[in-house]
Amino acid sequence: MNSISAVTDPAAPKVLEAHGSAGDKLDFNDVYYAQYVTVQVPHYTGMARNHTIRVTWENPRHTYHSEVITVGTPGVINVPHCAHGSDR
Repeated sequence: MNSISAVTDPAAPKVLEAHGSAGDKLDFNDVYYAQYVTVQVPHYTGMARNHTIRVTWENPRHTYHSEVITVGTPGVINVPHCAHGSDR
């Protein structure tokens, strides 16, 4: 039996390559040649060893997923995510 649960109180993840006063702007020219874009998942209430984290990016035509990362020591986790969607 598989169990899936959603965390209801996490702080918003950050894209480390983003800029702007709110860190919410990602310039295509900044990431076009990058192999990865890094998403930083903050520590969330209840984070525990062996939880799994996956980043999902969506646009109107495609959905992309990062690899599944298993939490070791609970804390901030940087998830490298393929910048070009080859992980579909």
